[in-house]
Amino acid sequence: MIDLNLKSLALIKKILKKHLSGVEVKAFGSRVTGRAKTFSDLDLVIIGDKPIPIKTINALKFEFSNSDLPILVDIVDWNTISEEFREKIAEDCVTLIAK
Repeated sequence: MIDLNLKSLALIKKILKKHLSGVEVKAFGSRVTGRAKTFSDLDLVIIGDKPIPIKTINALKFEFSNSDLPILVDIVDWNTISEEFREKIAEDCVTLIAK
């Protein structure tokens, strides 16, 4: 479960679907583990067959930062992170968008 109101969650999914296709997006971090504070960010990992273009990542970051979301959204690309970080994410994550 993601510690976020339904309106914010719907907006996040809408933005992700606008910019991404054929990938899976998972949430991880404090908003998944139950340790989030009021203004904790939402950590997302994009899992695709190849690295996500930096232009797409930047477009997502821009749209999230200019949205009405009361929190920051941090995005990482599965293909560019270490195996150790992948294992840590896999321990406790929630699928936001299935492939």
